[in-house]
Amino acid sequence: MLTQAMEKTLGRSLAQLIADLASFDAVMRLRAMEVLGTRRDSEALFALMDALTGEDAIQRAAAAETLGRMRDSRALAPLMAALADNEVTVRVRAAESLGLTGDVRARSTLLEALQDSHPEVRAAATEAVGRIGGEEAVEALIKALDDADPDVRWGAADALTRLEAREAIPHLIALLNDREPGVQARVADALARYKARAALPRLVELLAEENFQVRWRAADAMVAIGGFSAAVWAVRALANPDAGVRWRAADILGRLGRKSCAFALVPFLDDPDPFVRARTAQALGKLGEPRVLDALRAHLRDEAPVGFLGTVGENVQAAIERLERSGRVSPQPGWGENGERKKSNA
Repeated sequence: MLTQAMEKTLGRSLAQLIADLASFDAVMRLRAMEVLGTRRDSEALFALMDALTGEDAIQRAAAAETLGRMRDSRALAPLMAALADNEVTVRVRAAESLGLTGDVRARSTLLEALQDSHPEVRAAATEAVGRIGGEEAVEALIKALDDADPDVRWGAADALTRLEAREAIPHLIALLNDREPGVQARVADALARYKARAALPRLVELLAEENFQVRWRAADAMVAIGGFSAAVWAVRALANPDAGVRWRAADILGRLGRKSCAFALVPFLDDPDPFVRARTAQALGKLGEPRVLDALRAHLRDEAPVGFLGTVGENVQAAIERLERSGRVSPQPGWGENGERKKSNA
């Protein structure tokens, strides 16, 4: 909802708005700039370009941001010049706005900004370069994967993925070893979008990471990559000595949906860890292989608690019911709730 002051600003003429840019009231200047950004005439554009070289750094940054929203090619040169401003915020807004233009003429200047002394500027430049693209951009972004700042590294990874630069895949896989969990998690997302099977061995290792975001992003990436290769690596992970890795592997197999993997999961209904047993039951329910029903029914009496999941037996029961509801198998009235076969009256 517009404030009364903003409504008043919207009603002002172009000449009044331009005059407001010289006001002693900083708030009035910024409001005038915002409204000028909605105009599409040359006078508004040139007034904002003039503001880009004013004495007030906040106003210069706002002008750079507003010019980016206008996306007028006439503002390209002033925005490129603003990348040399002595204020970090101005340089950041200029880089962001140049990226919004998508103009290839800004590429060389943005590539230089990747060497800026301030990481926030470099991070903004990675995104902008990723929007413009080109062979030079890909080469520079691959180098930026080694930047000292984590925001720049993951920004470069995201930009490379947006450009679908498959030559970056080996470099992204190496970045899964980054010292910052946030970078590892985001790179796992990037590799998922590439469906990079070559990343699977390292993603499996990340299932054991201490940081939960890294673990889950790695699991999600394996599911997104999918296919036979992902299933093979997940099955191998079932033998990991870490129970957390085993139950995540079971969950991945359930999400992958490859029915043939059900038989590799069955032995883990007897895993010493109850969470592994519960996740295995869940996965078997998702996979829809009716030939595992006997194995599931044999574990209905498993009352081991598994936190918010309830008990192992409850998860087994849910898996059986899911298989029956799916229509892949008929309900089996010959089995009791305690997992024992009912005696026949015949």
